[in-house]
Amino acid sequence: MYAIAEIAGSQVKFSNGDTIRVPKLSLEIGENLTIEKFLLTVTDDGAVTVGKPYLTASASATVVEHKRDPKSFCCIRNAAKDLSNRAVIVSIIP
Repeated sequence: MYAIAEIAGSQVKFSNGDTIRVPKLSLEIGENLTIEKFLLTVTDDGAVTVGKPYLTASASATVVEHKRDPKSFCCIRNAAKDLSNRAVIVSIIP
């Protein structure tokens, strides 16, 4: 079984026990996050449920870590634009 949910403005596919990466959340490590905006669920037997726009379901996840993506380099360098091009991400386990 897996689901697609909207977390912090981005759509994430996950199943139970997966570690997923989402954009920055204002939660501390160890805090719980309630996921309520489910777009799609697929059960083990292949039954698909699609929300219009969301399903009435919820799940909880725990914040595992906060970190930053590796710095990405571009072919054209501009010192003014090189200040902050690393995304802040949060890893959570639903």
